[in-house]
Amino acid sequence: MYKSNFQRGIRQDQEKREVCYGFIKRTGVPQNRGKRTISGKEMKTSLVTLIRRLLALAFFLSIAGSANAKDINDDIYGLWKIRSVMGGGISSLSEHKARLYIGKIVIINADKFVFNGKTCLHPPYSRSVDDVDKYFDREWRADVTDTPLPNPVTIIDAKCNFLYPIRKNHIMIAEDGVFFEAVRIKK
Repeated sequence: MYKSNFQRGIRQDQEKREVCYGFIKRTGVPQNRGKRTISGKEMKTSLVTLIRRLLALAFFLSIAGSANAKDINDDIYGLWKIRSVMGGGISSLSEHKARLYIGKIVIINADKFVFNGKTCLHPPYSRSVDDVDKYFDREWRADVTDTPLPNPVTIIDAKCNFLYPIRKNHIMIAEDGVFFEAVRIKK
């Protein structure tokens, strides 16, 4: 059947290999001369190690990113001092009592909001935006056309009070239906 021993050797080599979807499956014949083969167990171990390293890298990058991320409430955190009475809506405070608030200190940070002897722990500082005239008419029955509030106005709910940023280092604080202007004295 075979014409020579040389052809017999080639045919035997071909029988020792199986072709499977275009890849040569190893059947005892060394096919990768001088190259190290990786067993299935070693492949799985190296894949698990790679995944662990990628997860660790992602974790450290997220920490670094969050350290550099700016808190949305940085514009309101700090020590504030009540500077003036800006007006009000329906209120239980008389004008005389409202003027006694001038000079009081307000503390606003991520953990607490302190004003007029009241402390709100872990305030949400949730923000929303609305048309200035419609909002104050609807919520406070107040006319704020002569106040320096921007339109639209940002409303910050501190759980026990509402805050309204006016401009940099100036906010308006609503207390018992009276609006106070506060100036930042320390960040």
